[in-house]
Amino acid sequence: LVNNAGIAPSAPLKSLTLEVWNRTLAVNATGVFLCTKAFLPGMVERGWGRVVNVASIAAKTGGPYISAYAASKHAVIGFTRSVAAEVATTPSTAATSGQV
Repeated sequence: LVNNAGIAPSAPLKSLTLEVWNRTLAVNATGVFLCTKAFLPGMVERGWGRVVNVASIAAKTGGPYISAYAASKHAVIGFTRSVAAEVATTPSTAATSGQV
């Protein structure tokens, strides 16, 4: 699975609307959640697979006018690390591949 969809609106915080904030989080973070949640059970059952989540350097550094984008990609990194830790302890996956 490759989660690569994303949008990158640009606006100063004072002009950023809740609608743009919510849409950015929905596409960039919730999309990763939904696709991974649908894919992961089969991967674990097979004992093999990969999930690649595309983030951005903005997730690590931030930047002016991209607060919604940076927050959404920061969420992707945290989600990825958490799910990797969770799946790494799943016996079928850990025993057969040794990787996540």
